[in-house]
Order: sequence, then structure tokens, then C-alpha cells
Amino acid sequence: MRIVSVDSIILDFPFQYGGGPAGWGPEPWRALSTLLVRVETDDGIIGWGEAFSYSCAASVSAAINEMIAPSVIGRDAADIAGITDHCQRSLHL
Repeated sequence: MRIVSVDSIILDFPFQYGGGPAGWGPEPWRALSTLLVRVETDDGIIGWGEAFSYSCAASVSAAINEMIAPSVIGRDAADIAGITDHCQRSLHL
């Protein structure tokens, strides 16, 4: 069971804080952002996860799509520890 695709999907949920400006930086938060990660295997199994992105979802999405995905496609999806070790060793600074 090999990984054939890894995709990141940014979701922004608009909201009103209901009080004074909240958030870090010059702008108040107007949306809750989250980053979903979809992994598909050659057996057609699809797994979903979430990546921590706080206020930099576009950067984290780019790292997943351009760095992590190419390094894990073709690997055994059941070898979670091996994939984690590979990513930590090959992508760490």
C-alpha cells in the first residue's frame, strides 16, 4: 500500500469575535483557518489529517505540497514511524 498523493487544503471559517480586536499582529482575526491534509494510497484508501498552521496556512500548505509530498510519495503508507523519521531527517534544516 503505497502513497500516491498528498494534498493540503486551506479552510477559512469567517467569524465575528464579539468583542474588541483579538489576534496577533496588526489585524484582528476575522476567520479561523485550518489546514487539512489528504493522503491517498494506490489501494484507494484515503486518510485525512490536520496540519498546524495558525496564521501562516499558505506557507505550511506550500511546505506540504512542495517538500513533504514529493518525499513521501511512493513510500509504504503503513510505515508511519519510518515516514516520520525520513521527514525529520531529510527535511530538518
